[in-house]
Amino acid sequence: MAKRIELTPFRPLELFSHVLDRPHEGARIEVPGDELMLRADFQRHGADLLLRGTGEHAGQTVLIPGYFSLATPPDLLTVAGARITGDLATRLAGPLVPGVYAEAAATTGQTGIGTVETVQGEASITRSGVQIPVTQGMALLEGDIVQTGAKGSVGLI
Repeated sequence: MAKRIELTPFRPLELFSHVLDRPHEGARIEVPGDELMLRADFQRHGADLLLRGTGEHAGQTVLIPGYFSLATPPDLLTVAGARITGDLATRLAGPLVPGVYAEAAATTGQTGIGTVETVQGEASITRSGVQIPVTQGMALLEGDIVQTGAKGSVGLI
């Protein structure tokens, strides 16, 4: 049986706005630029976490080498004190192997907590690391992450 191996492309460090020091177990990481972290796209690149700025922060990037190599990824903090837990950062970054999942519907152990009442514009739910489009009447499950585009909105019950 053939194995598919995907290699991470070489990325010179000068391509990133900020490259932070490799974190150690129990560390707390201060991310430069308060708004950048809170509005960034979180991306997994092997063991590294890449925060890619959106909107007015487009073009800004923060690379955290080795972030996912730790048993417990550290919390991310802004200078002003906003915090994204390591668990949430991991879920925002998506799965280790994107697009691979058993099913996106409720499974054993997931608790239904509500439904989508209305959807306008661009919106998605990240469920078990997989991003799926939001539809009216869709069930919300514990652990879902709801995201909207710049002009999108979602009404939840």
